[in-house]
Amino acid sequence: GRRREHDDPFWRVGASIQHQFRNLTLGAVWTAGHNERPYAPLSQASVASRAWHVEALYFAYPWLLPFARFESLDMDLPSGVPGLVVDQDVSRVVLGAKAMIRPNVSFVAESPLYTRGAVFDEGRDRTLFVMLAFGF
Repeated sequence: GRRREHDDPFWRVGASIQHQFRNLTLGAVWTAGHNERPYAPLSQASVASRAWHVEALYFAYPWLLPFARFESLDMDLPSGVPGLVVDQDVSRVVLGAKAMIRPNVSFVAESPLYTRGAVFDEGRDRTLFVMLAFGF
């Protein structure tokens, strides 16, 4: 087909691994991506991104799972795009716990501790999030 001014072809690829040792589950995920023209028509520059996280989850009881996760996102953003901050890389540690209330219903409390880029998620650094989650 014909290419339009705002077309932005992109791709993503990722891999993950998980291992359980007794009551401890360890996991890691890596993802890479590329957008050809995300800021068209302001810029013809492309953007590459890499994201990864590692997580440890412990089954303290069959219904209580404390966890810790490190997350990181790095982007190669173009300069010269009006209003675009070039350095938007973010990394954080997330500490929390999940309590299973019933099958497929859980209570989750977690807090992110930013090591880089807290300004991009203003108000989230060191904030306690409490969620009721339903899974089906």
